[in-house]
Amino acid sequence: MSKLKVNKITMLCLVLMMNLVIFSAVDFSKQVEAADSQTITSIQPVGATTIDAGLDGGLGFEFPNFNNGASFEDVEHDIDLLVQQDGEWISIVNNAASGWVYDDNFGNWWEGPGGYWFNPVEETMQLRIASKTNPDVFVEYTFNVIPADTQVITSMAPAGPTSFDVSPSGGTGFEFPRFNNGATFRDVQDDVALFVNQDDEWVSIDNNADSGWIYDNNFGNWWEGPGGYWFDPVEETTQVRVASKTNPDVFVDYTLTVTLPVRNSHTITNFDGRSTFEADDNGAIGIPIPRIDGSYATLSEVDNFVYEVKVDGEWVNILDSSATGFSYAANGYNRMSSANQWGYWTDYIFGLWFQPIQEDMELRIGYPLDGEKDGDIGDNYVEYQFTGNPDAYRPDEVALDDIQIGTSEDATIEGWDLVWNDEFEGTELDESKWNYDTGYYLDDDPGTWGWGNNELQHYTDSEENVFVEDGKLNIVAFEEPASFPQDPDRVAPYSSGKITTQDKFTFKYGRIDFSAKLPAVTAAWPALWMMPNDDVYGGWASSGEIDVMEARGRVPNETSGAIHFGGEWPGNTYLAAEQTFEEGVGIDTDYHDYTLIWEEDMLSWYVNGEFFFKVSKEEWFSAADRENPYAPFDQDFYVIMNLALGGWFDGGREPDVEDLPVSMQVDYVRVYKDENADHEEPGEPTDPGDGEDPGDGDGGEEPGDGDEETPEEDLEVPYKDGDTGEEIREMKQKLTALGFGNFPTNPSENYDSVTSGVVSDFQDYYGLEVTGEADQETLDLLDSILNSVFTDGQSAPEIKQLKLDLTLLGFGNFPTNPSENYGSVTMGVVADFQEANNLVVNGIADPVTLAKISELVGELSFKDGDSGEEIKWLKQDLTKLGFGNFPAEPSENYGLITASVVSQFQRYYGLEVTGEANQQTLNLIRDILTSVYTDGNTAPEIRQLKVDLTSLGFGNFPVNPSQNYGPVTMRVVSDFQSAHDLAVNGIADPVTLAKIAELAMEIPYENGDTGKAVKLMKQHLSLLGFGNFPADPSELFGSVTSAVVLSFQEYYGLDHTAVADQQTLDFMNELFTSVYTDGNSAPEIRELKLHLTELGFGNFPSNPSENYGPVTSGVVKQFQEAHDLAVNGIADPVTLAKIEELS
Repeated sequence: MSKLKVNKITMLCLVLMMNLVIFSAVDFSKQVEAADSQTITSIQPVGATTIDAGLDGGLGFEFPNFNNGASFEDVEHDIDLLVQQDGEWISIVNNAASGWVYDDNFGNWWEGPGGYWFNPVEETMQLRIASKTNPDVFVEYTFNVIPADTQVITSMAPAGPTSFDVSPSGGTGFEFPRFNNGATFRDVQDDVALFVNQDDEWVSIDNNADSGWIYDNNFGNWWEGPGGYWFDPVEETTQVRVASKTNPDVFVDYTLTVTLPVRNSHTITNFDGRSTFEADDNGAIGIPIPRIDGSYATLSEVDNFVYEVKVDGEWVNILDSSATGFSYAANGYNRMSSANQWGYWTDYIFGLWFQPIQEDMELRIGYPLDGEKDGDIGDNYVEYQFTGNPDAYRPDEVALDDIQIGTSEDATIEGWDLVWNDEFEGTELDESKWNYDTGYYLDDDPGTWGWGNNELQHYTDSEENVFVEDGKLNIVAFEEPASFPQDPDRVAPYSSGKITTQDKFTFKYGRIDFSAKLPAVTAAWPALWMMPNDDVYGGWASSGEIDVMEARGRVPNETSGAIHFGGEWPGNTYLAAEQTFEEGVGIDTDYHDYTLIWEEDMLSWYVNGEFFFKVSKEEWFSAADRENPYAPFDQDFYVIMNLALGGWFDGGREPDVEDLPVSMQVDYVRVYKDENADHEEPGEPTDPGDGEDPGDGDGGEEPGDGDEETPEEDLEVPYKDGDTGEEIREMKQKLTALGFGNFPTNPSENYDSVTSGVVSDFQDYYGLEVTGEADQETLDLLDSILNSVFTDGQSAPEIKQLKLDLTLLGFGNFPTNPSENYGSVTMGVVADFQEANNLVVNGIADPVTLAKISELVGELSFKDGDSGEEIKWLKQDLTKLGFGNFPAEPSENYGLITASVVSQFQRYYGLEVTGEANQQTLNLIRDILTSVYTDGNTAPEIRQLKVDLTSLGFGNFPVNPSQNYGPVTMRVVSDFQSAHDLAVNGIADPVTLAKIAELAMEIPYENGDTGKAVKLMKQHLSLLGFGNFPADPSELFGSVTSAVVLSFQEYYGLDHTAVADQQTLDFMNELFTSVYTDGNSAPEIRELKLHLTELGFGNFPSNPSENYGPVTSGVVKQFQEAHDLAVNGIADPVTLAKIEELS
């Protein structure tokens, strides 16, 4: 549960890794000679000794001149670095307490003469480089920090050109403009806005992931010298605007131009003449990709290269993992994998990295002679020799044994001593063990809102958010907006709970178990984790963090464990792994036991006693003490539990208010020590249960001792007055849940006259024969209502309809397109409806409640003279659909204007024109606003809509568009509606769909036809592996097109017509929208991967994911190519049939 931005952490890890392999790529020939060790006797500065910090607080300077010419290596052992603090000179070498940590906020650079860097320097300071042996021999530097002069932007001018070519690898950038005739970026940064031009509209990219631009992902800042912006990758020519937020007419526009080279022969050559490379200490090798026709390979060409390694004297494609042993690592080197890995790096050009290379090997790179992917390569290869490093680290992947776990009643685990625990047996949180962590900011810094992770909840010490009940700890998140003094304008929309044992209980080495049931709700982020009590090695994450368990509520079948370590942010890194529950099991289906075993040289993670992840000391470090192999996980840590909402952990998703409140329940937290290890008891543990020793049964008897119990017989139905049994107690609890009777929480097992009366009331209310006896029909109806779809925690389409009907009747405030979830909010609205209509109040939409809703909705009609909140909502809905011009908050009166607008709506959609909002009118309004063609939906028919719009000249959707309906699609639909004098609402409503169908090119397409639809069809055929049409084909359906269509029809067993009839076009669409396409997730994808692995294709793990991504697509292409199938990367029916035949 990292306390700083996870996306930046991930990005920096990748950047650091890439820098490693880039260094290998460009500096292989560098040899360090043996140092001539010297004591420093003289030091002179090289260059200025007063240095201004850059815009980001960074600076650097060259090594001074030691002993009139000695190298840094000669005197390194005698160098001391000191900073002046409170008038004293404090060494910062291996002294994290100074606030300076090597490779975190200061370090060395090695290019050319080399030197020191410091970042960030937050205030003006003095640094001394001195001799340890002769401390009077030194040179001093002053680091000057110029404070920001906060300003609003009133003028702006470019610092240089405003048009920039994008590099071959897709990157470019520009210097900050000149603000206010001399202001720095720091002076005006709060007033700077950044936009890109999309479809002739300027779209903000500041904290707007929907724009496609994400800070520190594909754009950001560079700070060297004057500083500026970088963008990478830029895939098409793009216009960028830097503007003032306060004065938007003050701006500078830039053009980032993508130019593709003209190729002739596509002959490749070695990039710089080198063909031999040696693995570094980590076993890493980096090489630049060959040149094509003498110039750099571009972003659009990189995927066409073929990489082969020599295995037993034969060249084998590197993607054949089973033969080569190589695994493609799209997200950088995976230190948890023992495989040889490879991937791409970029630094203006493209390159490849390989790690860990322990043995000598040969690589060759080829490129198709025609420049087309999968084309003939001939002899168009470049060969390389790699020299391996046999001492490079390679992790083992030996799984640890599963472990014994305790139970809710019994904490005993063989071999382990229980040293601290909380079984949550009381009625309130034990504050002798736990603290509340409250607020919304880290260290009161306004820049760390949302705990530095963009989380949306503030933490409280309220019993509404944290409470103990029925032997369980409950942490609950509500919608409860609050603001704080650190930034009064920022609102934290939700409240939740976070508790810690800081300064009350800590431990080092041992085992921690906790049993919890967690929420399966989008944006929920429950966690149990640990932080160092004293930050021995400096700030986060130099002193470490251990995540015992984190979960994404959106992905309920998966949890993860992790450690964070390295330097202080942003010089930190992490290692993590996920575990997946078996089908049908999730974080919310039961209490699961999450365990971390912490040893001096290893940490290992388990769920329900089953091992899934480990990290050894060779894989972690602390920048503050690199000589200590156990740091930072050799100090006392404390325990934390919390429930967050939003944040970077799950991509910044926000919860649906309908899902709130959400809660996590914890059965116990237990800490153990190895009984064979020497340790002090951190505290007096409390026994679980009612004071008995852990593991004792009733009276301390061994299981099986005493008389055997005779199992009770089931009570005969019907239950009636005088009967006794557990079944009667359960029936009373069910009746109470439905609002009948007033039985206590734990009622008796007796069926008496009171019970008979309550049963009679139940039977009478639901129209059963009134007997007072609980017959089978009565019991079945009880269970049917309590297990119906209209109960807390359920999800179904009919719940969405229920919410719409309730809103129509004036109950609740559900959105126009509500969720399909039945939660506490829905229960409350149903209860309000029941109470208002003199029904039994239970919050369940039972048969009587549904009948009443149906009756009232059927009678609903609004006309001139009516008033009410429902009419206000009607006006708002009509406005959304493009009818009327009502204000954002219209009145609640139905007058002549409203009647006129309703008449327009009815006339437009072909309804009877009455001017009254009758049931037919209201139903159509609701159907349009909740149709699949509205913002946020995903469906195959949306893809077809985009294809049709593109064929009519609207929008700029890709050849194979997504199935998502978002703001861009709404805008294109609006453009279409406007161009054809339709009601403009951005929704593909029945009238819009009818117009599109009317204008669409007549089917079938046949020889001689022309149109954009034909062009699109050709592009689709090419993507499916048929024909050899260019990327931008003509709009003519000619004889070649006929032949390709015929081959498509023959291949897939369609009617052989050689014309693009409805059957053929529909089948194309089915292929593009099948589950076996990039971006989908389904159980059958996992089965596909297993079958492909069995057949020797791909290198999927034994329990692969259910996701279909580029790797899966690539493996499917390999299979298709190997069996002379159409190569498209889609597991189409022919491919699946072949796989089944061979399996």
